[in-house]
Amino acid sequence: MSHFDRFPDTHWTLVSRAGAGDDALRRSALERLASLYWRPIYAYLRLHWNRTRDDALDLTQEFFVKLLEGPLLQSADQDRGRFRAFLKASIDHFVMNHARDERALRRGGDRVKLPLDDDPDRFLQARTTDTPEEILDRHWRSAVLDEALRRLEAKHGADDTLRVFRRYDLAATAERPTYDDLAKEFGLSRNDIDTHLRRARKDLVLAIRSVLSESVSDGARLAEEESEFFAGDL
Repeated sequence: MSHFDRFPDTHWTLVSRAGAGDDALRRSALERLASLYWRPIYAYLRLHWNRTRDDALDLTQEFFVKLLEGPLLQSADQDRGRFRAFLKASIDHFVMNHARDERALRRGGDRVKLPLDDDPDRFLQARTTDTPEEILDRHWRSAVLDEALRRLEAKHGADDTLRVFRRYDLAATAERPTYDDLAKEFGLSRNDIDTHLRRARKDLVLAIRSVLSESVSDGARLAEEESEFFAGDL
């Protein structure tokens, strides 16, 4: 079985686990969900709800708390299928019914630790033609790809497959080396370069599929997520 074929925890599993009484288990599950979904949610709050940077960050943190301990959790039914679809409806419900409660934001035990960038807005590329749903989905795709690349790196470490992949597929188009350049740089043949790239691309697709599988409840819905992921742009 491939390293990427199966992961034990779906996002629905994490929701159930986060609702448990164990504080350590709850925090771990909460932050695992936040690691994948904070960017799409933050972008949606910034661009659709026109929130300031600080307000959007606070709301993103509070959303995860409310999601897992309040009325929103009661509607989280994995039989409905895709976790992302549940999130879309939940965000609007949360914002429309949100009453600022500074005490809730100050509770250390419930504050979600988001894996923030130095500049949370650096990945926002607002396009006035995007619908709110497209904004969330675009940043969801970016977050899924980031997580898939992290898993690819965890599998390959610093081997030639990863190094070749990084130099070629992850390079800006204008800076992309030729196969001959790569062969000279790494002391490999052109056939070796082609083999490494094929292997890395196959493993990346498997990693993406694994990330997507964690947010659905069955194979049919996984196929829908894959279709939407690969059809969209980042």
